[in-house]
Amino acid sequence: MPKRPLKHIPAVEITDTQTWDQPGSFRWLREWPTGEDIVGMGYLCPCGCGTAGEIRFARLGEVPRSPTLKWDGNREHPTIAPAFTHVVAGQTHWCGILQRGEWIGVTYDLNAPP
Repeated sequence: MPKRPLKHIPAVEITDTQTWDQPGSFRWLREWPTGEDIVGMGYLCPCGCGTAGEIRFARLGEVPRSPTLKWDGNREHPTIAPAFTHVVAGQTHWCGILQRGEWIGVTYDLNAPP
């Protein structure tokens, strides 16, 4: 797959009343049924293709699932570790990190829409 650097894309939290269409936008996933604890995030691919992904966070006392990522607890400018890959139709589509509220891409598919 051809690769090139991806610019920094802001991670913008989308509420239930907002439209889910901005690349890199996300919604917090909450524990069911209480809805109190944040357990992960759903996001739109930062490249702008419009595909959605989901990240689950590691939680104390819980058996880790694969993949399970670590969140720094910052709701305004989140950081997720380690880097992760967004896969579309079995192909690596985007790979990078979410750091201080910005998606920083390492690779993406040149054939994907801008």
